[in-house]
Amino acid sequence: MQAPWNRRSSFVPRRHLCVLLLLAGAWSCSRAQQSQTFVPGTLLCPGGFPTDLTVTNCSYTEQQRFQQWVNSSLTDQAMLGAVVYGAGAQIIKSPGEWGRTWGGYGDRIGVRYTQGAARGTAEFIVGNIMRDDPRHISYKDDPLINRAGQCPTGIVWKRIGHAFEDSVTVRQSEWDGKGKRRPALDRLVGVAAGAYGGYAWYPRAENTLPNAAERAASSYGSTLLGSFYTEFSPELFKGLTWIVSPKKKLTHIPKQPCKEVSTKP
Repeated sequence: MQAPWNRRSSFVPRRHLCVLLLLAGAWSCSRAQQSQTFVPGTLLCPGGFPTDLTVTNCSYTEQQRFQQWVNSSLTDQAMLGAVVYGAGAQIIKSPGEWGRTWGGYGDRIGVRYTQGAARGTAEFIVGNIMRDDPRHISYKDDPLINRAGQCPTGIVWKRIGHAFEDSVTVRQSEWDGKGKRRPALDRLVGVAAGAYGGYAWYPRAENTLPNAAERAASSYGSTLLGSFYTEFSPELFKGLTWIVSPKKKLTHIPKQPCKEVSTKP
């Protein structure tokens, strides 16, 4: 026999929920007030422009996270990525069960759009819970690196290592942009969600653990590529400028003898 409905018992969780919402709102307001007390023009965010005098907070806000999720998972930007990657899969005929037809191309676009939406949604949820800052940052702009005593040249290997580190870690979202690094749990969950997000599209033969791992590795590759682009984009643009205008002389800074000084006591 079904127990009678108890109005008081159903009201208690609602009352608790209202209290939690009020506390969350008060906490958010207090954080907003803290960020608004910073004087404009005196804060330089990592990777920001020194001439930007309007910055009062370097943290990765909920609005920025939401906009990133919408742009990368739901809008025409996400559809364009699915179209481009779907075209590549169409050329190599992956998976082999789908022919090189318009129907097969549509399936390839659909599965990549679904995978991108699954990954973006998972990263949005986990990142919002962890309050991290997933934005890539270059070696020269990383505020957590102590460059005292380091030579300005000969740091290519350090930059490569930093690009790898930046792809598997994120920074804690802080008002000054100097949050500590920690493992990128949101990307890990997002990659896994994207790998399994296409199960409804792929043929049964493709829904195996090795194939899912391969799709996860491919998805992580885009993150690694974005990290390396952030690190080496200045050199990339210089190279493109030379290709387009080979007669234009590139800015050359003469090397000076330098010896690194250890900062350890």
